[in-house]
Amino acid sequence: MFEEYYVDSKQIDSNGVYHFSLDLSDTTLLYDMSFYLSLHCSNKDFEHFNGLGLSITWRSPLDSIYREKVFVTKNMQIASNSFTKNLETDYRLGMRPIHRGVWHMGIRPIATNYYKINGIGIRLTKRKYGTS
Repeated sequence: MFEEYYVDSKQIDSNGVYHFSLDLSDTTLLYDMSFYLSLHCSNKDFEHFNGLGLSITWRSPLDSIYREKVFVTKNMQIASNSFTKNLETDYRLGMRPIHRGVWHMGIRPIATNYYKINGIGIRLTKRKYGTS
């Protein structure tokens, strides 16, 4: 079973952060997570696309903060038309949270001067331990 979340670029905060709340309450499950990005980008401009960095901030149910950066590249493209490019990448596979409850995630794209982001989505798949 999976859940999908999507934040449109019109819903970001004043710092350019896309906010998500993810229910990771069942610690008997493993969670697989992938990111989905929709870029407003012509075919010509996309030829020069080298990738896009994402600054990820997690806040646990106990208010602990975890940060990291990930990079989305051109070869992660899953669909396109003349002016929209959709990219998807696995983020975490087989994740088991250290604290159960609702985790808050902020995603801030790094250096988006060249490409307009239409929105960012998350696919969260929940599975029983020992299954794939």
